Amino acid sequence: MSSFTSARGSTTGSAGPPPAHARNSANKDTVILTLPADSAYVGILRTTTAGVAARLHFELGAIEDLRVAVDEACTLLLDEKAPQISCRFSIDPVGIQVELSVRRSGKQQHWQNTFAWQLLNSLTDEVSVSELPDTLAITLRKNLG
Repeated sequence: MSSFTSARGSTTGSAGPPPAHARNSANKDTVILTLPADSAYVGILRTTTAGVAARLHFELGAIEDLRVAVDEACTLLLDEKAPQISCRFSIDPVGIQVELSVRRSGKQQHWQNTFAWQLLNSLTDEVSVSELPDTLAITLRKNLG
């Protein structure tokens, strides 16, 4: 098993507490999508990402950052030539975590020094990759505020 995590430093200041509906339902809300691993379906994931982030009252710029990050992560995972891609949106009191995963082809991934990886780091608060024997996953984290 191999994994790599990168987190961006936190900023000072506060945008206030998360919305009440996010605090009350944080431990209950999970959205899971499984789609064909084809670029034609990536738009569904981008749209779902925007909808979930908007429900949490993310600012428009943060919603767009997360949409682009999901798109970029999908592009990396589509190289695996897997039949399906799964996406799990987990909502908690401080933000959203998006885990995208595919059945892996077995080849080792070396994304950490690529432009795509740098882009994922700049668009999210945290990004990690997990390489298990049968699954390859990219996890993105975006916090409110």
